[in-house]
Amino acid sequence: MPSIYWSVRLNRYMKKCGRCKTAFEGSKDYEETERIMDNHFCRSHQPGKQEDNFQAWCRTCNSSLHYFYKFGITKETAEAKLASQGGLCDICRSAIVIMIGTGQKIYENAALLDHEHNSNKVRGFLCAKCNALMGALDTEGWLQKAFAYRHKYR
Repeated sequence: MPSIYWSVRLNRYMKKCGRCKTAFEGSKDYEETERIMDNHFCRSHQPGKQEDNFQAWCRTCNSSLHYFYKFGITKETAEAKLASQGGLCDICRSAIVIMIGTGQKIYENAALLDHEHNSNKVRGFLCAKCNALMGALDTEGWLQKAFAYRHKYR
């Protein structure tokens, strides 16, 4: 698997994506290079399996397969779905954007793919707040408990 390596020609650390073969430049310092690579590669979910604890594919390549592996749709289909919603949350209509593969942290305006948890059937894109509420509503009896809690403190 590709790992961080020293480039004699460039006099700095590098890491190459195992899928698209794009080489990402780091710095002369290994720890600084790891911080730089956080922008280009996801951390491994299995520390110790890879030499440098980063996934082998860059964020862009990972994101192109994320929706397919989890939901059976391509990233292009997901982008088209969000475009059909006008780039807005399907519930509250706030502006949202797809952030998977951008190297950015997930923020409030992230487009999250809402799905039926038992079947993984895609419903639509939601903002983080609406997605969290939908997840709670999928839990049997949650809404009644929430109303009882709110009524208790009135």
